[in-house]
Amino acid sequence: FHSGARYDNLIRVTTRISDVRSRTLTFEYVITNVETGEKFVTASTKLASLTRDSRLTTLPETLRMVLTHAASYNACQCRSFFRCFIWYPSSSTFSLV
Repeated sequence: FHSGARYDNLIRVTTRISDVRSRTLTFEYVITNVETGEKFVTASTKLASLTRDSRLTTLPETLRMVLTHAASYNACQCRSFFRCFIWYPSSSTFSLV
């Protein structure tokens, strides 16, 4: 937490993939005031890949490659590598939308 936002503030949420491992990935977030650039919040979320019975498992190679590529785009400040991707676990495929 850096400072408080008000209800009438226009905010920007910037998200990037900061780390991709065999079983986890980490997202970092920055929330700022669009008009002034004032930083409100910085945060991160670490996600783990789990099986249906909640056991830790490796991320599918194809998905890990896409996420690693996205993380490298983030590192060089490129924008909008993808807006959203849909992962189909039953077929181990994904679609970028």
